[in-house]
Parts: sequence; C-alpha cells; structure tokens
Amino acid sequence: MEIVFSNARAQKFFENIDKHIRPRVVRGLELLERYGNALGMPHSKALGGGLFELRIIGITHIRFVYAFSRNRIFILHIFHKKTVRIAQHDIAYARAQFKAWRRGIA
Repeated sequence: MEIVFSNARAQKFFENIDKHIRPRVVRGLELLERYGNALGMPHSKALGGGLFELRIIGITHIRFVYAFSRNRIFILHIFHKKTVRIAQHDIAYARAQFKAWRRGIA
C-alpha cells in the first residue's frame, strides 16, 4: 500500500520529526505499508468512523491518524501524544480532515 500525506500540515510535521525518534517512525510506517489494515496492536488501533492511529512509542510518543481508500493510506493528522487519552481536539481535527478529503475524492 502507498502512504500519502493528505495535507501540508501533516507533511511538515513528518519532515520535522526529531532525528532520535525518526527510525521508530520510519519502522512504523514501513509496517503500516506492508500490513495495511491487518496491522494491529501495539502498532495500530482503530479510532472508529474509518480512522486509525499509528502508535509510535518512545521518549516522545507520536500518533499518526490515518484512513484507507483505493489501496492507499492517507495520513490525516500527526501529533505528539502527551496524555493517556488522545485529546478530543486532535480527533475532531482528524475527522474534519477525513470529511474534507472524502468530499474531494468522491
């Protein structure tokens, strides 16, 4: 499966990830590309409504929120996870990106 960044904000966040966590991020994305929707915990988790999170765990926890369509993986949002639960504003932002993206390809 091909990974596509659906917006410039996600692309910029990815490009600016610190070098100490980059190898974990690259490994997580390689697993996602290879296994797609068969990738499960502890690497990936369903968020509902067609959204999933790629979980990068280390000194810094990073989450990639993504969706599948047409044999592609669309990265909708990336953020540093600082609390036990994902903040509602991060989920709301990802859902809005997903909705806008679906309108654009439908």
